[in-house]
Amino acid sequence: MPFPINDNYWINTAQFLQDHIKNEDKIIANSEFIEKFSNTIPYPSNWNTELTNYQWVVIHKGMMDELDYLFLKRITEEFIPVFANEVFVVFSREHKLSTVDKTLGHWQSFIDNMKVQEGSDQILPLIFKKVERIITPLIKRLDIIEQVIAKSTRKETNQIPEVAVQLVKQDCVAANPDYSTLSVAKIKELMDSRYSSHDAYNIVCLWDDIRAKELTRHIMAAIFPTNESTILEIGCGSGGSASYINECQEYIGTDLSEIAVSQANIAYSKKPNFKFIAMDALKLQFEQDRFDVVIAREVIEHLPNPIDCIKEVFRVLKSGGIFVVTSPNRDSLHLRVNRMLGYEDFKCSFDHIKEFTFQEAAEMLTQVGFKIKDTKGAFLMPYWGINNVDLPVRHLTDNDTTMVEMLRELGDRVGAEYAFCFIIICVKP
Repeated sequence: MPFPINDNYWINTAQFLQDHIKNEDKIIANSEFIEKFSNTIPYPSNWNTELTNYQWVVIHKGMMDELDYLFLKRITEEFIPVFANEVFVVFSREHKLSTVDKTLGHWQSFIDNMKVQEGSDQILPLIFKKVERIITPLIKRLDIIEQVIAKSTRKETNQIPEVAVQLVKQDCVAANPDYSTLSVAKIKELMDSRYSSHDAYNIVCLWDDIRAKELTRHIMAAIFPTNESTILEIGCGSGGSASYINECQEYIGTDLSEIAVSQANIAYSKKPNFKFIAMDALKLQFEQDRFDVVIAREVIEHLPNPIDCIKEVFRVLKSGGIFVVTSPNRDSLHLRVNRMLGYEDFKCSFDHIKEFTFQEAAEMLTQVGFKIKDTKGAFLMPYWGINNVDLPVRHLTDNDTTMVEMLRELGDRVGAEYAFCFIIICVKP
């Protein structure tokens, strides 16, 4: 959500930071502070995150049950409390500042919360605490669980539906070329062939359909309103977001495939100010500061050098312009579990050159100069890449309406770090 400009507790905390931080200081705080201080990162997921590069930590007392106790304990040991109000406690490495009066109620409420955290039966790493909080209320929804059980009898679960077998074969990396070894010309040839067959990136199941709509929802919310915007969409395929943008000053969609952009120009020929051009995402043929909005929806994982694309986007985007990036998350919950069980990582699609973690993508964006405004998560991945696990349940995870809705809701709740897809909304300063 945006920074609460009408809340005095938030405003006073931000003002205290503004009065005391230096330009190069880095802050750990809840994500709303990113709007006020560009050198802010959200609370880390791992309690043992390296903290030496950060000079300030802002703890929202109402969010302490979402944070790892060991992380909070480290903050109290490595930083000095220098500010407290009803909502926040600010910690600093600056020894010249006065320490909070530890007899005050605002500090005592923080200590009380710490004692509650310390006294809990289990002090779990944040990943498990998050999952526990999210799954528990869903389990209590017995009506939903009963529906799932009713639709997945032992007979159904043990009999693998033929449609599931075909879907797995279609997605199988081993059955397709390794795109990381192919030239750009060869990738273009394969893409043109797929679009010519009218079978490129088709929606093949309910899960895929709802996931696509979820990404669209987040993208449109990030760029709204569009009526005054000049928009560039990279990797638009045969239309991209054009169906959902009703009005804008200009929309240009680019894709490596000439067949795809030809199909898009025909499909959207009646929409004024919309056009599609065949273009390499690493070599955008536009002048500097051209666009208000750039969209890269599930694009960076298809590129041999995605940071070159990000640099190009930074060049063609106006100051204050919005860049929305979505991509499958190489560190999503299912892959973390796979690693814990000793299984190898796997790509979620055969035509991906390299998939990224949320942190890797965020670092590329900030390295180029973007400021991260907001992040979202979309869906949990229903496939595990473990022998004899995916196929028996795929008819549920792909097409059962109740199961798909739970996967959607869980992905929304766990956020960009753990969801199947991350959405990063950036601003060019």
